[in-house]
Amino acid sequence: MTDLAPVFARTRAPGVYRWPSRAHPAAVARKAARHGWTCSVLDGRRITDRESLLAACATALSFPAYFAHTWDGLATCLADLSWLPPAEGRLVVYDDCGVFARADPADCAVAIDVLAASVAQASPALYVL
Repeated sequence: MTDLAPVFARTRAPGVYRWPSRAHPAAVARKAARHGWTCSVLDGRRITDRESLLAACATALSFPAYFAHTWDGLATCLADLSWLPPAEGRLVVYDDCGVFARADPADCAVAIDVLAASVAQASPALYVL
């Protein structure tokens, strides 16, 4: 997937997608806002393991204080996100996810599984790119 139009039109199912784009995350966030969506950005250059991914998600998505910093805690928070402003949909841009994949392939695979399971339960629609 290279174009966000199917996401904003919801003609593509919510999910975790590889998005080979050179668009700057701030530009993507502005575009999302124009469509009434929230956009959170994960800076993958700083994510090398489970702990740094969970911390980045907690910060980018303003997780509540009860977030447990575990895979289950991540799944629970991603499926809810009710503390974020109302929106037509939610977009998470994981910029440069290859750093984590190279540093810890096993935990990266678990993270993708958790993200994929969470988007299936999220409301409004949640897309991770």
